Amino acid sequence: MAPPPSPSLLSSAPPSLLSQPTEDMIAEGMCFSTQKACTAAMRTYAANHGMVVRLDSRSHGGAFLTYRCEGGAECRFKVTARRSKKEGQTGYVISTCNMQHNQCGRLAKLTSTQIRHDDGVIALIASDPTISARAIVEYVRRTKAAVLTENEAHRAKKKILDDLYGSIEDSFSKLHSLVEVWRAKNPTSIAECEFNAEGGFVRVFISHPYAARYSTDGQRVGGVDGAFLRHGKYKNIHMILVGRDGNSKNMILAIALCAKEDGDNCEWFFRSCLRAGVKINAMPLFSDRGSGIMSALETLSITTLRYCTRHILNNIRDNFKGRIPPDLTAVVYRIQGAQSFEEYDGILKTIELTHADIGAYIRNIKPDNWVLYTALRTCRLYGWRTTNFVESQNAAGVGPRHMLPFQFLDFYMTKFMKDACENREKLAQAWQDAGHRITEYARKTIDLASEEAAFCAVDQSQGGHLYVYDTRNNPVIRREVNIDARICSCTVYDQYGIPCKHFIAALNFLDRRTEKYDAVDTCYTVDAYASLYGSNQPRIQLVLPEELTINTSHRPPKLISKKGKKRERRLPSRGDTTLQVGKAKRTMKCSQCGQSGHNKRSCTS
Repeated sequence: MAPPPSPSLLSSAPPSLLSQPTEDMIAEGMCFSTQKACTAAMRTYAANHGMVVRLDSRSHGGAFLTYRCEGGAECRFKVTARRSKKEGQTGYVISTCNMQHNQCGRLAKLTSTQIRHDDGVIALIASDPTISARAIVEYVRRTKAAVLTENEAHRAKKKILDDLYGSIEDSFSKLHSLVEVWRAKNPTSIAECEFNAEGGFVRVFISHPYAARYSTDGQRVGGVDGAFLRHGKYKNIHMILVGRDGNSKNMILAIALCAKEDGDNCEWFFRSCLRAGVKINAMPLFSDRGSGIMSALETLSITTLRYCTRHILNNIRDNFKGRIPPDLTAVVYRIQGAQSFEEYDGILKTIELTHADIGAYIRNIKPDNWVLYTALRTCRLYGWRTTNFVESQNAAGVGPRHMLPFQFLDFYMTKFMKDACENREKLAQAWQDAGHRITEYARKTIDLASEEAAFCAVDQSQGGHLYVYDTRNNPVIRREVNIDARICSCTVYDQYGIPCKHFIAALNFLDRRTEKYDAVDTCYTVDAYASLYGSNQPRIQLVLPEELTINTSHRPPKLISKKGKKRERRLPSRGDTTLQVGKAKRTMKCSQCGQSGHNKRSCTS
């Protein structure tokens, strides 16, 4: 390492005041404009030389500052800075330096300011905005052999995210322009951004440019959910409508940002979805029983709502703590999967014998909104009975939920374009080149059912009317198949739109094996899949920076801080009388006896 410049060289020119440290160098004669700038320079030097330097408490501030190494009394490192007395000059000048550091073994202790501009840390946080402070601390310890507290790591993360995504004022000043330009370049997308008379942000909505095709080319089932954004300066609600394509993958149909998930905002969201061509009034719509969603759908006379079975199960657990039967999960899902009213009623009567209160709670939930038999032969649920596919999309979108609204919308606009291109020009094209008529998901499902069909026996009644038995069942269950009408008395074909083992066994019996790939729901065809993602349609176009205009009158919404601890949990759904929604509360556990509900300080054992 080169020795520091001599004081004589530094003193040959008038010292300049430094607002920020620019070099890893400390020498006599260096001058800093403030105590903070001087301390920052000392910390930078310490970090690069594997040491911890602090201000001596006996000479903190005032006329002079003394910095010492925390390595112990044997380390003689000492730097003194005195307040400048020169006319027209303020700040602190390094007066004496003893740079002899005996490598005392202490690791450098970094601050958030020091790692804020580190390329490695920036890349780490940019790749995963949800990364924990503990992971950042471990990364710094492993790569830099330095100490960083979790508090400092958290501060650095917030600063880096602000640097990456811009200021909150910039985000809202460009938001309206972003939506307007997007709508002009993608006319099939419904996009609107609302600000109040004072210029404060109210809400914003954008739909997928190909959303109108979903009602004919998708699985014709949807799910709606809301979640809090996680940016430190903007934590309003993100609403999302998700569908499923013919390859059984999520397709985001619409997103919105609003203040809260109340009736007014939910009604506005659903009306916008209808304007975008998504027929939520003609397809099953899965959701929790949130009061805002329920109120909005009732106002719009939409009767296709299906309750999430998992939310019902969680509400029962919360409402009847200490009285839950061990097989509750299996019982609730058996009730949901009942294929007739008699089966539904019989299971309920069984649970009412031992748990009358739980049985009454379940019976009070309208079966039309969640039990399978009410959908048979009327609408396809494609195997869905929870909002898991929607919430999985929210979980996958945790990264953008740390962004401000401008970056959040730009992220999803880019996702709309990339997903459509990937699925249309790569996946669908590969299937067509291979001569496939149906999607990979449908093909694999049919192949599995074909293996099961080998165990089935078939009796023909007349023409395309046959009776099929799975010979492995005891007792044998008879299923009736109508080939021409594409009907099987089991619920699999009816609900999934993919031939079941009974239907395939009947086709095999009639030597019509190849027809099994043509007997699928239209959403599983490669042509419908390509159409869903924009074949023969104008491409999706993104907004360029030079196309944006800044409106300084558009500002962030006013944030009113309430007294007490901030709550970030979702509002409880209807029927839930507790506030334990989402992640379960942490249960205290004693490290001495291993029992829950207390710690070792209050342990009596």
